Amino acid sequence: IASSRKSRAVTAVTVRPGAALRLESCSVRNALSAAMLHDGAELRAVECVFDNTRSGVISRGGHLELERCRVEAPCDVVLKLNPRTTGHATANRVKCSLFGGWQRPVGFRRHSNVGLPAAEEAAEAEEGAEAEMAAEAA
Repeated sequence: IASSRKSRAVTAVTVRPGAALRLESCSVRNALSAAMLHDGAELRAVECVFDNTRSGVISRGGHLELERCRVEAPCDVVLKLNPRTTGHATANRVKCSLFGGWQRPVGFRRHSNVGLPAAEEAAEAEEGAEAEMAAEAA
């Protein structure tokens, strides 16, 4: 999926309430965002490439699973997630901030992502250690 506009002015895919979409081995280029996820919708992206997108996924809620994807530069942030968003980002290769100035929603997990800025990498490692301790205690 690619925009012919030079200004990255479009969202490539919009997942509306009640819909579920699975993207596998897809490429999204030259877009404002690769996907917009609405509350009550589900998106699973596996082994996709987001290239020259200002943001990977913008959510207004819903459930997101981002696995083994690549987010290429230039990008501002991979995920702009509403606090109601659930799911996870696992084993992705990124060339920009995963959350930027946005907060990670409580119901959203991250694990084994590569290429994060140092502060985000440390936070991800700390969350992983906390999750392992909680699992051992249970």
